[in-house]
Amino acid sequence: MSSPSSSTPDPPPLIPFEESDSAGNTTAVLVTAVVALALAILSVIARIYTRLYSRQEVGLDDYMIVGSTIGLSVCGGLLLWFYAVAAYGLWLADVPVEGQLGLSGHDLERITLYLKMVYVVAMLYFVVSGTAMLGILLMYRRIFQSDKAFNIQLIVVGALVFGWGLAGTIASVFNCVPVEKAWELPINDERYCYNYNIFWLAMGIFEVILNIMILGLPMASLRKLNIPLANKLSAGGIFFLGGFVVVTGIVKVVLGYVPTARNPNQFKTVLWATLHLTTAIICATLPIMNPMLRQIRKSRTFQLVAGNVFSKTWRSTTNNENSISRVSDGKATGNGANGSDQPKTIPLDLLGGKGRYRDV
Repeated sequence: MSSPSSSTPDPPPLIPFEESDSAGNTTAVLVTAVVALALAILSVIARIYTRLYSRQEVGLDDYMIVGSTIGLSVCGGLLLWFYAVAAYGLWLADVPVEGQLGLSGHDLERITLYLKMVYVVAMLYFVVSGTAMLGILLMYRRIFQSDKAFNIQLIVVGALVFGWGLAGTIASVFNCVPVEKAWELPINDERYCYNYNIFWLAMGIFEVILNIMILGLPMASLRKLNIPLANKLSAGGIFFLGGFVVVTGIVKVVLGYVPTARNPNQFKTVLWATLHLTTAIICATLPIMNPMLRQIRKSRTFQLVAGNVFSKTWRSTTNNENSISRVSDGKATGNGANGSDQPKTIPLDLLGGKGRYRDV
């Protein structure tokens, strides 16, 4: 009989799923997936509508973004499904190896289903993200097609994006050898699988670099365009909205990485990867929607609504200023130092009217 000092310690007790943080995290992922997916789909619908409304040809860049959105929809659908039927997935990442090996029965079946879906989504991630980046590059080519030097840069960056997406997809397929070890417990067994935590970090850093390169590509060509400076600044501002993609990519990398672990943080990775892909699709769509947004601003309904809002805001601010003036000076409203009334003015272009100013 072995002594207590030499006996193997018992594995730490499992925290029930209902009492763990993963229960709330699962709800957060579900809500994020629904909202993000809806925004992405609506933005792409608006993109295609704008093409048809402005009588522009639907090009390869549009098909790429539509394909990326379909891939994101598949990922989102899988997220909603497997967190509905196998909500233990996020909880499993916090379970020690001894606890994972002790799972059996219905719990094991649901967790195996979860791991299979994670395997599929991990492959699709690189396809969806790579397709979105290629769609943006093709949009650049459509805008600056006469700039030969710029088109060479597009080809180089496009080749890097394609290589990144292909390498990420293949590496995700063969994360474990044999492949079925990817959905068997324990998760990411070091005997059969490489360290996916390091892989996700490295691929995420390279993705951020690609996003920065794509973001900066059109700036030199914009300076060459023979258009007013205001239009250049407006176009540059629209392109720089892609900076949100860079930000979400950095957050995804930083928060997903877990030092000394073999897998990234499940909750933070799924959450920020969803937001990152959604942001990429929306930012790729915004430059195309400018004609539709311009038409909305010109519409009589928008002008009436905007006019009422700005007029009420201005009058409220003016009344507050006059009330303060009466309290502080003890004089009649509107009298300055010389006793003359100073009329207030607002820009009529904010109200959709003609002319520069109007008295109120």
